[in-house]
Amino acid sequence: MSDDGNKPLHRRRKSMSAHLSTDLREEYGFRSIPIRRGDKVRLLRGDFEGMEGEVTGINTKNRKIIVEGLETATADGTEVSAPVHYSNVEITRLEKDKMREKIIERKTGGEIVEIPEREEEPEEEPEEEAEEVKEVEEPDKEIEEEAIEEPIKSKISLEQSIKDIKDAIKEREEVDYEELLKAEKKGKNRKTLIEWLERKIEK
Repeated sequence: MSDDGNKPLHRRRKSMSAHLSTDLREEYGFRSIPIRRGDKVRLLRGDFEGMEGEVTGINTKNRKIIVEGLETATADGTEVSAPVHYSNVEITRLEKDKMREKIIERKTGGEIVEIPEREEEPEEEPEEEAEEVKEVEEPDKEIEEEAIEEPIKSKISLEQSIKDIKDAIKEREEVDYEELLKAEKKGKNRKTLIEWLERKIEK
């Protein structure tokens, strides 16, 4: 087994290749490519397994990457970005630039492959349903109880990143942290979010 720690940084950077998702492998015909800022990745293992986000930073020295939305709490409760090893992710969308196109052209044997432009995240459409609820001046208790039991249906969606969940909570006047904690433990069971919710409950 080679000692990658003795490699120069530029060679270590080239060896930081992540697997492509099944769709991208079928589209381009190869399995992996050096990871870049702007690539969208999915976590394959660890506390954040299943989450997706854009790569915002790469630390070549310790071979870890920063993914948007992944945070962890320090001893004093401060939220900081949580670095993850590049081998724990797969690329689901490639960032487009000239150098990346040259790499793909080389890997595909000279065939020029156009990388599709980054698609903007489509806006969620269930806005019409939300407007219908707003028109009801005095919603009955059954509707309120459903919203508490299933927080994913409200603005607070536990399918979102931890940062988005916290932003959604800040926008609400009343939040049932205990119900959110139960739902998170049954769902993604993210340690960082669970500890944050428990601190909120203690207050």
